[in-house]
Amino acid sequence: MRHFLIFFIFSSFCFSQTGVVKYKITPLKLKITNKNLERVTNAEIDLMNFTLRYNKTNSYFKKEKSIPKDPLQHKIAAILVGMNYNWFQNSLTKEAIVNAEVKNKMYSVLYDKMKFEDWVLSGETKKIDGYTCFKAERKQLNNRTGKYMLITAWYTPDIPVPYGPVGEGGLPGLILQVNVGSFLFTASEITLNPRKNKVSLSKEKEKISIKKYSQLLRNSRKVTID
Repeated sequence: MRHFLIFFIFSSFCFSQTGVVKYKITPLKLKITNKNLERVTNAEIDLMNFTLRYNKTNSYFKKEKSIPKDPLQHKIAAILVGMNYNWFQNSLTKEAIVNAEVKNKMYSVLYDKMKFEDWVLSGETKKIDGYTCFKAERKQLNNRTGKYMLITAWYTPDIPVPYGPVGEGGLPGLILQVNVGSFLFTASEITLNPRKNKVSLSKEKEKISIKKYSQLLRNSRKVTID
């Protein structure tokens, strides 16, 4: 019996070392006063599907291609949900990375440990896609507004990998649902140990902090000298 339990635990752990997770997004409360614009934005968000691919050390989260009803509004909606670029994660260095362009130059923007630490774990549970998930929360400073935003995640220890959507991670299990700002990402399909699972890695570019990236963006928008 002891050997069986050891084999079962080891097999379950190995089995979950690679995976593909599909996510859908739900707008919670958009701060759009124009009701028609809110309706159009929600329609574009409803078309969006997301995929997280992961292995033992890395994950890659991207928005899948879709046919927009309004191409311009679709781009704006992607920016609103934080998916105008793809997210890379490294579980060894505890880095969440996006590749972003400023003045025709690409940078690797590091959310160094920001999205991996300071979680407050809770014993509160709920079921998502058949998995028992535990609640975790953390506060994140919004560099633009100077205010803190509460991030709420639901993770499952049944899939013991520290990844999640939109760069969130560092928990003792895969994040199946996370509330970031006005949006809720929820897993809709989970495939463990798929036959084919290519996890894209961030290509080498100049690495900068999110603070430096914000400064570069501000400088790029200036038309006169202060």
